[in-house]
Amino acid sequence: MKTNSRKKYSKKALLIIVSILILAAIGGVVFALVHGTQDTTSTTPSTSQTTNSGDINYSPPTSDQQAAGAATKDQAQSTDTTTPSGDSVGVTIVNITSSNGTAKISTLINTISNSGTCTLTLTGPAIEAPTKSGIQAGPSSSTCEGFTVSNLSQGPWKATVSVQIGDKSGSATADFTVK
Repeated sequence: MKTNSRKKYSKKALLIIVSILILAAIGGVVFALVHGTQDTTSTTPSTSQTTNSGDINYSPPTSDQQAAGAATKDQAQSTDTTTPSGDSVGVTIVNITSSNGTAKISTLINTISNSGTCTLTLTGPAIEAPTKSGIQAGPSSSTCEGFTVSNLSQGPWKATVSVQIGDKSGSATADFTVK
């Protein structure tokens, strides 16, 4: 008798498990039909690549776009960064924008500190007096608080940013042109 009750129990358990699996499958199908499948890839190009009608603009770049690209490439190639050693700090000039005789210089310092000094020295058609700023700490690096220099003469310039944090120092140099 024990054998028969065991077979009934096994058949009942199997029947319950199969029923649950069938109900789960039906629920999944219903969910998919109600919510539909969603494509997570975007087929809409960004606005900078589209024309007014929404089509992608495959025309050659304008002279302004070519000049901006060339300036960015030249700036990236002319940036000199330091490699930190035990008593130095890595400094990178991340971006220089210049317009109407004003230059804005952004930096990255590869250590976390909110004390110290950044010094910007510009050399070009006219030598500018060094400009100092503080250091602002971020979550994984620091930056000079920023440099904005006005009344620059047109022509090629060299920016050198020197950083002093305690007994550690570093510098970076980049060329740019004021138009």
